[in-house]
Amino acid sequence: MSQITYLINGRVVTPRKLIEPGYVAFAAGQITAVGPMEELQPPMGAEVIDVADRLVLPGLIDLHTHGYGGIDVETMDRQQFLDLAQHMVSLGVTAFLPTLSATDLKTMYERAELVRWIQGQAHNGANVLGIYFEAPYMNPVYRGAQALEHVRDPLPAEYLPLFDTCGDVLRIVLIAPELPGAMDFIRECVRREIVPALGHCQPSYEVAKEAINAGADHLVHAFNAVPDFKKRDPGVIGAFLNSDHVYLEVISDGHHLHRAAVELLYKFKGPDWLILVSDSAPLTGLPDGIYRGFGQEIELRGFRATLAGRPDVLAGSASGLNRCLQFAVEEVGIPLVQAVQMATSTPAKRLKLTRKGRLEPGLDADLVVLNPDYSAALTFVGGQERYRQWGG
Repeated sequence: MSQITYLINGRVVTPRKLIEPGYVAFAAGQITAVGPMEELQPPMGAEVIDVADRLVLPGLIDLHTHGYGGIDVETMDRQQFLDLAQHMVSLGVTAFLPTLSATDLKTMYERAELVRWIQGQAHNGANVLGIYFEAPYMNPVYRGAQALEHVRDPLPAEYLPLFDTCGDVLRIVLIAPELPGAMDFIRECVRREIVPALGHCQPSYEVAKEAINAGADHLVHAFNAVPDFKKRDPGVIGAFLNSDHVYLEVISDGHHLHRAAVELLYKFKGPDWLILVSDSAPLTGLPDGIYRGFGQEIELRGFRATLAGRPDVLAGSASGLNRCLQFAVEEVGIPLVQAVQMATSTPAKRLKLTRKGRLEPGLDADLVVLNPDYSAALTFVGGQERYRQWGG
């Protein structure tokens, strides 16, 4: 029988409540028990780790990241991909979707194949869930930092072979619903169980609702790269706020959205339908400076990344998902249990990951211990320790 590991004296976040002090036990890659300390009776020979009142959460699941530590999803090689997966566990992320910006078709094929390669490798990082194409089928007016020369309409002659080749590696793909052929594109995604996500677009409310009814039930980084809500033109934001059972990504990094905007989304949709994402740019985690990214010059100052010389145009986020969780709790005021849900079980539900995202017996032992400043102290993937850094 595999040795059982116990994390004790933690502030344990379960799907229903915070247990403090509490414990989590796991063995053979699965969670075996979760409960309050007064119920703990560890057997002789068990490994016991006293986490000393730190937070114990399910592993964070980041569905939208373009890279970290200078590693760019668009250009990384195999070794850099392995390094990126290890960077993720240092943030408390145990599963993620590498996300591709607007690029040429050849690169899209290559990136999908690279994801398929790493999924077949044993490595010491976070699980790679597939790939997210945040482009190229977007409205050029709302492309943000995306390269204009790679923005285009969805043509079946292009995307059908792409879907055939990607297979189940492709999990989410962006579409602007006002583009010609967009509704057929959405229906094809639904048929193949690929998530069609609306974003970088400017549809009317009616067109956005048509897309939602066709199956596009996912909004890319809500409020960003779309027109603002207007009383006579509510657009895609109004359509999602006025629809049930739709998912909305939220970049709660303190730069993409005012804290009141995050709070508003939370009050409208609740933790079952909001997904915290980092949207982290490749330069996240690097020192301040000017870097190359998205085919352009990007300026990094603290946790804010913008186009160089254009401080009003954000170029992705410069925060990891753990920092977005911290902002949601400490600045927005979302209750801890619900905020954790938005970074764990809700993204798991979005991708139909039935064994991840919750601290419950029988589920995968993907979990993280966070220091008081929300930096990762310990990260386990499948019950294996992948990161340790006591601090805070």
